[in-house]
Amino acid sequence: MNSPFFSVIIPLYNKEKYIKSTLDSVFNQSFKNFEIIIVDDGSLDNSLAVIKEYNSSKIKIFSQDNSGPSVARNLGIEKAIGNFTCFLDADDYWCSDHLANFKDSINKYPLEKVFCNNYKIKFSEKSLKKATFSYLPDFSQIVLIKNYFKSSMLYSIATSSSICIESQVIKNNKFDTTLLSGQDTDLWIRLGLKYSYIFNKNTSFIYDKSVPFSLSKSNNSTLRFPITQKFIREEKNNIFLKRLMDNIRFSLIIKFRLENNKEKINLLTRQIENKNLNYKQIILLYMPSIILKKIFIIKQILDKTGIYFYLYK
Repeated sequence: MNSPFFSVIIPLYNKEKYIKSTLDSVFNQSFKNFEIIIVDDGSLDNSLAVIKEYNSSKIKIFSQDNSGPSVARNLGIEKAIGNFTCFLDADDYWCSDHLANFKDSINKYPLEKVFCNNYKIKFSEKSLKKATFSYLPDFSQIVLIKNYFKSSMLYSIATSSSICIESQVIKNNKFDTTLLSGQDTDLWIRLGLKYSYIFNKNTSFIYDKSVPFSLSKSNNSTLRFPITQKFIREEKNNIFLKRLMDNIRFSLIIKFRLENNKEKINLLTRQIENKNLNYKQIILLYMPSIILKKIFIIKQILDKTGIYFYLYK
């Protein structure tokens, strides 16, 4: 039997309210040559019962003790037999042309290894906003991005549910399970240091930020700190990587200031080059903490409504 063209890996933990719409979005794809690998990460709810109702030969289920989404994705990568590997979080969903868009991109750039589709961000039931990027070539619908970092200063052109990677490449470049947060960002950076990205401007994925306790949407500042130290050497030879990492450091400094974590603030401040920040960021960086906290509260409210002022960008 021929291998499926795509392997779709879904890490699952307590998502019985969302997994049906997620799976339906895969089965509704116009491109049908795929397998679905679900890795249950020790779910305590009825997620698995929902999945078993499908009774489809396309679905393969593997189970592990609760170990986190990166361990689950890595197990899925090991089990995948498709030519290309895609990821989909169990509370996100694809438009019906998502895999077809990947296939178009692969047909246009058959020698490339990493592919991404455009996406929208769902802040609430009433708010859906298109992602914006710091740089995209405008001459074609499907474009080659030679520098991932240059394009991802605002939103990343890659997310855990909008990326497709040649299977042998992802088998050799798995998620770093020593990181407790930011494993996806870490992987996109590592891939960006080795490969170009192909970006399809067709919007075919909804990134749902309205779901509480989502697998890949945790933003604990202390857990995210290690990624700021991982690419110090590579930053010296890549100005756009340095700029991206300084923006990540800036965001963490703001959060550490809200937490009054002076040790982390001092270290990250020494590492940042202010020329990599815009004037709004510089103002926030040196703003009195009492005012910063009030601004942060306002920003949280605006984010929930989808009114995004890019206070950190």
